[in-house]
Amino acid sequence: MGGAKITGNVVKVDDDKVTVSMTMNEVTREVVMAKKLDGKKLTLSGSIDMMDFALKKSYKAISKACSVKHKGKTWTEASFELVTTFKRKC
Repeated sequence: MGGAKITGNVVKVDDDKVTVSMTMNEVTREVVMAKKLDGKKLTLSGSIDMMDFALKKSYKAISKACSVKHKGKTWTEASFELVTTFKRKC
């Protein structure tokens, strides 16, 4: 996946979660992310399964590279977080 980009668009916003349409490796899936708003700071947290984005080859490379540290066990789930702050313009 070297050099590939990940894109996303917000599909739905609820009180405590955000649904994002995420595209990676030319595969698009909806990902539900937890939402936390603290003043002007917004944090979105979520996870994906690498296999949902056709990343088997990348998973195998990570699993091989991390085999010793992970004691031979690597998971396909990857967690991530997006943090941003708001500025007001009036």
